[in-house]
Parts: sequence; structure tokens; C-alpha cells
Amino acid sequence: MTMFWNRSVTKALPRARELPALRKEGFWRLSGDILLGIAVMTAFSWAFYRSFMPLVGLPAFLAVFVMIRKKTHERAGKARLRAQFRDFSAAFANALRAGLSVPNAMAAGLTETAAVWGEDAAFGTCFAELARPGALNRPAPVLFSEAAERTGVEEILLFAEVLADCDRTGADLIRIATETAADLGRQLDLVREREAELSASRLQVHIMCAAPLLVLVYLQTAMPDLSEGLYGNARGILFMTAALALYVTAAWRAYALLGRVA
Repeated sequence: MTMFWNRSVTKALPRARELPALRKEGFWRLSGDILLGIAVMTAFSWAFYRSFMPLVGLPAFLAVFVMIRKKTHERAGKARLRAQFRDFSAAFANALRAGLSVPNAMAAGLTETAAVWGEDAAFGTCFAELARPGALNRPAPVLFSEAAERTGVEEILLFAEVLADCDRTGADLIRIATETAADLGRQLDLVREREAELSASRLQVHIMCAAPLLVLVYLQTAMPDLSEGLYGNARGILFMTAALALYVTAAWRAYALLGRVA
């Protein structure tokens, strides 16, 4: 019952010319993060110092800001990839129950995943890059293991181990694939429930981080006389620098806590 990757699976993968579109998406995402970082730095420079002189530290700020945004995108990308793989594993198990061979069931799963998530779905793309000419005759569990290494998604590695065990022992693949798909679905449902619980906390943190900036903007526009002493003098600059340091520390700890909980 050796399960090899054949051309029926390759036909279900995104075409090679579609892969640059994903790289272009990454370019525009990076450009958007840089523009957002510039906007944030500019807003805080004006709100806390009423000057654009702090923008001399913009390169260092952008380096940290883009790194944080990259981790956020990676976390969101893994969540989407898990959801796509959950749909693939369910479709794969259904195809096996319908009597299809393993390669054809994999092709059916990839086709159904692409129909739901689009041709450039990250799950299909990682297999498109693995389906090189020399990979057509490699065992399917090996390709799943490589996909798990490329994406960092443990569920794909678990699925690869299940396929490898079934291939080695001759176990009931249909039953095991069905149970594995159901387990993956339950795990993802638990993750979604926890995400729903954390969404309210994230909203509170966002509001907490935006409130001081909005208060300073309001003071400068509605009551300029009251805030005049905070700008243009050494005492005001020291006070606002201390306030900014306290603000950044509180915001960093709040987002770090959310990251650990998530």
C-alpha cells in the first residue's frame, strides 16, 4: 500500500506561475507595514513633542515595528494554514471512504481546498513548491513532513506520521484518516473558541494604546493653552519623554501578555 505522489496530485496544485503572486502579496504587505510604521512614528512625534525631530530614529523604529508585524502575520498565516489543512484532511478522508486511491484522494482534497480557499491557498502552494520534477515518485508521507517543516504547522507533521504508520503496518487507512481528520477539526474548534475569548481582550488593549494619543491630540486642538507648557521647553520634553517611556512599557507588556496567552 505504498502511497506515492503521482501526476493526479500535481494537477490539483497551483500552477508555478501563480507563486509569484504570493511573493507580490508579501511585498505589498511589507510596504504597508512600513507605511503604517511611518504614520505611527509621525503621529507620536507630533503628539508627544509637537516636532518631527524624533523621526531621526525612524529606521530603528521601523526595524522593530516590521519585525513585530511579521510575527503577527506569521501567526495569522499559521491559523489560516491550519484551517485549510483541516478542510483538506476532511476532504481526503471523505475521498478515501468513497473508494478513491490515496493519490487520487489527495488530489481530490487539494482540489476541494482550492475551491474553498482559492487557487493561491497557502496549503496548496507549499505542495506546489514541493512537487518538483524529481519529487513525483517520492512517498506522500515524506512530502507532508517537508511541508510541515516549511510551514511549522504540527498538524501536518502528525498527518504525515499517520500516513507513514499506515503505510508501514498496513493498518486501516480509511478509519485512521477519518479519526485523525475529526481530531484535527476538534482541535481547531477549541483554538477558535479561545481566539473568540481573546478578541475582547485585544480590543481593550487596542483602545488602551490609542487613548493616550487621542487625549494628547484633543488637548492640542481643543485646549492649546493648557498643553502649551508641555512643548518647546526642557522640562516639558523630559516630562513627555518619561510619559512616552511609561506608555511604551505598558503597551509592550500588554501585547506580550496577549501573545503568551494566545
